[in-house]
Amino acid sequence: MKKQRCENRKRGLVFPLATLAAVSAVCMAFFDYIGISGNIECLQGESQMFTPWGVIAVPPCWFLCGWLSGSLLVLCGYGIYRLKTQQKRYGMLVLWLFLAFWVNVLCYPETDFLGYMTLIVGGLFALANIPPAISSAVTKGLVSQNLDIKDTQAFGQQQLRRMEWVCFFPMKRVLAACTWLVCPLIAIMGMLAFHRKPEAGLLGVILLLLTVAALTARKTWRYVTTPCHCVPVLNKALSKRDIEQLLQGEIFELFPFQDADLQKYMPVLVSENWIFVEGLLISRKLLLRGTVLRDIVTSGGINRKTSRLVFTYLNGIQFQTRKTNLYLDSERYGEMKKALVLLSQVSVPLSCTQASIVEKYNAILPEIQDSKEKLWYLLTHDISDIRQDYEAAFAPNREPHKKKRSQKVAERKG
Repeated sequence: MKKQRCENRKRGLVFPLATLAAVSAVCMAFFDYIGISGNIECLQGESQMFTPWGVIAVPPCWFLCGWLSGSLLVLCGYGIYRLKTQQKRYGMLVLWLFLAFWVNVLCYPETDFLGYMTLIVGGLFALANIPPAISSAVTKGLVSQNLDIKDTQAFGQQQLRRMEWVCFFPMKRVLAACTWLVCPLIAIMGMLAFHRKPEAGLLGVILLLLTVAALTARKTWRYVTTPCHCVPVLNKALSKRDIEQLLQGEIFELFPFQDADLQKYMPVLVSENWIFVEGLLISRKLLLRGTVLRDIVTSGGINRKTSRLVFTYLNGIQFQTRKTNLYLDSERYGEMKKALVLLSQVSVPLSCTQASIVEKYNAILPEIQDSKEKLWYLLTHDISDIRQDYEAAFAPNREPHKKKRSQKVAERKG
């Protein structure tokens, strides 16, 4: 009943927001026309403001009114979008606010901000749209290329290479290395400048840069040299060639979701032994359970709902994806949880602790002592009996519940 009231209240807000958006659009068009035509002199005058940093020119009234009207139009449109889709896209909101400012700048004659705003708006638009488009195209290519390559070795290499580019891990690796190199390079340039003209402030900057480079060197080196960032857990135990070998002959298909948005914005690719979701490659053989984690993140006083996919392997190691591109609300949450249970092919309750899972993992295959060999055996052999053993070990015990229920029935009869 409360949910129905909330839905009716949201629907009632759509019409006022749409009306206010239409009025704002008319006002913005009117003030921009005033700026282009030069009519109504009282709205054309510019003023100056004296500040501690100097004199700042204040734009004319028509520009400020047009900008405010455009910002109000964007906020109303974003409010309608939130009510309709229940999604939060703050990046899109910032982009459209910049776009509203840029449209009014276009009507400003002889402005110096036009070129800068064009670059800013174009850069934000490219940053918001190009990476997701590339990721979506690469993910679809993982399915379409299955019929194109017959050589199994080249097939595995190309699959892994494309998976790495879904989250732009090769580019991130290069950016991490270049960012770290900036510190020692600037420090060397500072040393040369200090040799010419010694200054205490310059020496402090040099020491600070060298300290930052020393503290971040190990972490940066580990990130740059780690192969296959799209294969969590396994990339620390196996080489890139081993992972390519495991991918040979794996044909990926799209998992069918009933929700159209899940199918479009969160595609899950499934093969016989692997799952590829949110840019991560997960082994179905090692997968013990998968679930959805939803929480609220507070940033700058703004509460944002986020959702992540959490996976647990047979060895007890737990990892999670980045925040999902599409927030998993109640309906999508349930459908995704059912899909993860179906793909893991084993039913283990969430109540079992990580320590018990690790203890169970140490007990299996006692003849294999090396951790890498044990992991490789699980990935390359049929382990259906081991997975059944896990399910039996962690199955919920229903006998105590039956005894308690029978005791209650006996007490009622007595």
